Amino acid sequence: MTLETYGPPLQTGGTTWMQEIVTLISSRGDPHLSQTVPNWTRAPWLEQYYCADFLKASSSRPRVLTTHLPHPLLSPALQASKARVIYVSRNPKDVLVSFYHFHRMANFLPEAGSFSAFLHQFLEGKLHYGSWFDHIKGWTSQASDLNLLHVTYEKMSMVKMSLYLLLVLVLFCFFVSLPA
Repeated sequence: MTLETYGPPLQTGGTTWMQEIVTLISSRGDPHLSQTVPNWTRAPWLEQYYCADFLKASSSRPRVLTTHLPHPLLSPALQASKARVIYVSRNPKDVLVSFYHFHRMANFLPEAGSFSAFLHQFLEGKLHYGSWFDHIKGWTSQASDLNLLHVTYEKMSMVKMSLYLLLVLVLFCFFVSLPA
């Protein structure tokens, strides 16, 4: 079985957490990989310069890839593949606050300015990766066409949902569409 999992959540929406969960599932619960290999190597970012070389050099399956890219850039390739998409979203208020603080500490991003100005940029879709609202709508509206599992950060945070979420992810990643 070939499984390529793409995680396209928008900024600060639970990406790293999902990378860890998928790594543990794909390694059958063995934490060695998570503890010894950086997440950007285990689940490289499509938008980073090193990803193309990684894909050429890696023959292992399943491959786990991560991206914040919007739906229109990936949809055609994903529709023609057997990839599974795990889309993690988060409440826009929490994304806004988290992304604001991330902007303040990350030197590779533009200066965040005041929270009020940042809020207006967020609402107008003028930050990196564009509109949060368009990003969510673009991916979730295509769920049935893309073999997409939509998980929210808030559900991941609920202790009672953790076992349920883990079961759903295991089934989604490994048991759906297996040959009989």
